[in-house]
Amino acid sequence: MPSYPQLFGYSVVIDQELVDDYNERNTDDPDDFGVWSESYINTFKRVMREYSHPDIVSVLDIENNEPCFVLWAAYSSGDSFGTANDKGLDSIAIFKDMDAAQGLLNFLYNTRNNGVFNAYGPLDQNCLKFTSSDGQKHVMRPPWFNSCESLSYLKIEETTLKE
Repeated sequence: MPSYPQLFGYSVVIDQELVDDYNERNTDDPDDFGVWSESYINTFKRVMREYSHPDIVSVLDIENNEPCFVLWAAYSSGDSFGTANDKGLDSIAIFKDMDAAQGLLNFLYNTRNNGVFNAYGPLDQNCLKFTSSDGQKHVMRPPWFNSCESLSYLKIEETTLKE
C-alpha cells in the first residue's frame, strides 16, 4: 500500500475593499448591457490552522506563533463590457523559508503569460508543476490563466501562524 505524507490545512484571511465602482447598466433590467468597472484594495490579515475547508494544503506542519511566509495572488477578471480590477484572490502556498516562497513567486511571474489552458483537457497537461527549494511539490491551475482573467500581483507575507 502506498505511503502518503501527512497534510496540514491553513486558512488565509484577506480583507477586500471596493474602492471604485462604475456602472452604465440598468440593474433593474437583466437584458441591459453597458460599460462597468470595479477596483479593489486587498490587505492580508492572518493565516491560521484550518481543519475543514483550507485555502492552502501543505506538507509543512507550522506550529502556533511560528514564523511563516504566505504566498497569495490578486487577479482581475471581466467580460466584453468591463473589468473587476484585483477582485479575484488566490491563496497559493505557505512556507517556513523566504527563499522557497520567492522561488515559487518567480516561477509564477515567469509563466503568467503562457496563454490560456484548455479547460477540458487532461489535468496533467493543463497545470503548472513546480518543486520549491524546501521540497514541496506544487501542482496548480492558476485562475488567471483563463481567457477573461489576468494576474495583477503576487505577494509574500511574512507572518506568524495564529490558532
